Amino acid sequence: MSLQLLRQPPDALRNAARLPTNASVGAPPADGLFPVVVFNHGYLSYPAQHSALLQIGQALGAIAAYAAPTRTAQLDAFREYAKILRTISAGRLAPVRRDDVYFVLDRLEENAIPAASSVAAIVDHERRGYMGNSFGAYIAGMLAQGDPRSRGVVHLDGGLWSYELADTELRTPFVTLASDVWEDFRKMPELPRGMGPGVREPLGPQTPSASDLAYERFARAGLRPDGFRFVIPGIRHSGVSDLPEPAGAPVLRGKLGTEAALTTFTAIQNDLVRGFLDRYVKGAPSDFPARALAAHPELIVQDLSWLRDRAEAELH
Repeated sequence: MSLQLLRQPPDALRNAARLPTNASVGAPPADGLFPVVVFNHGYLSYPAQHSALLQIGQALGAIAAYAAPTRTAQLDAFREYAKILRTISAGRLAPVRRDDVYFVLDRLEENAIPAASSVAAIVDHERRGYMGNSFGAYIAGMLAQGDPRSRGVVHLDGGLWSYELADTELRTPFVTLASDVWEDFRKMPELPRGMGPGVREPLGPQTPSASDLAYERFARAGLRPDGFRFVIPGIRHSGVSDLPEPAGAPVLRGKLGTEAALTTFTAIQNDLVRGFLDRYVKGAPSDFPARALAAHPELIVQDLSWLRDRAEAELH
């Protein structure tokens, strides 16, 4: 489905068959208890599209709203957006996917899945983490908000699919990793109505991303010591996956991001995600995010002071 959306032939990823992996068939579980991390793939994606990321932890928007001139107008625009979402499959599916994950975790905790009994025996349900990509990233936030045993959320280039997590404090630590959603707009001869000239500016700390309205109150956006927001310059939404690894055709790679971004994306993603999970979900010593920032100086740390300023201005 992802290749169809990118208008690529079915064999566009033929190089994937030669990629080495760290996976083993029938490997016995390690001794001890380990955190459980649930990954939620994107709306038109599939779990295997993120194998490079999921192998690292072996122990383990509404764009229109940004054009609104005030916080009140921004929220009103988002409410209308959320109403529309609830009438389509994506909006209706969000709570279903959330409840499906809870069901699986409950059965795992009860050791009620015979095929997974060896895994169930080593899961520490007091250390749960949720992560996801695109539509699945928002599902991860929903899961964490409703699970008192959750320790963290990894949000990979997702937006908002309902109103509940907008202008709201997420109850767990979180990290968001965003693509450059404005790249397409910079190339348009004429901008869509409501889009200001600012979207043509170079990517920077205050460039809005699709998840800025989530996980924090607007008046304190970007101030949480356990909330981390990053942007990878040059990567496109479809590139936030395994696709940069097997994609060889220049026409496909161009749809995923710049060559510089595709070359380093997997390492950046894995360093950020593993460091965050080690620190907050596993509870292991971790120098996150300092090590990742030192290793990848091209990373942009988001600055949401523009959102705080907007909220402050409306209070006076």
